[in-house]
Amino acid sequence: MSLNPTLARHPANNMPIPAAFDNEIILLHRDGIDLEVDLTPGGQKWSGRGVIFVTNIRLVFIAKKPTAQLTAFDIPLVYIRGEKFNQPIFGCNNLQLDCFSVPAGGPGGSAPPHSIRAYFKEGGCGTFLPAFFNVLEMGRNSQYEDREVHTHQWSQPTFNADIARDFMQKAFVDPSDPSTIYVPANR
Repeated sequence: MSLNPTLARHPANNMPIPAAFDNEIILLHRDGIDLEVDLTPGGQKWSGRGVIFVTNIRLVFIAKKPTAQLTAFDIPLVYIRGEKFNQPIFGCNNLQLDCFSVPAGGPGGSAPPHSIRAYFKEGGCGTFLPAFFNVLEMGRNSQYEDREVHTHQWSQPTFNADIARDFMQKAFVDPSDPSTIYVPANR
């Protein structure tokens, strides 16, 4: 996890979006998310409402009301551990996970992971969750393959426009989930 990643503006509506890395594909974004982050384990916490983007590399949360100290969170998929979807009887559905800090060296670094909880405040999550868990698995599989060949370097998950189109053709789209899915154009 890292604070305040570089943001860009969507050309059609001027909405802030993650500035893409090479070969990064934005799969979907979901509005109406309340995020709670334990910035220092056992200490300072942050919470706010905003939009979360799912890409083939990371999750990016962008606050609706940014402050001078905090505009967005970058959550690399390969640094996520202990993910759990909760459906409480009272309260809204939420996704709970731990994420290691990028500046502290990730899972092999010196700091314990940050606890993160994303609350789905507006509508269902039947579209968001399958997309999230699919790209999380793909990211983990790419890490496993790297260890098999002993590169010990992070490589981008193999993900291209054909995979995104295939996902959309097979995906169940929850009509109560306000997620916006991005379908890549042919190039």
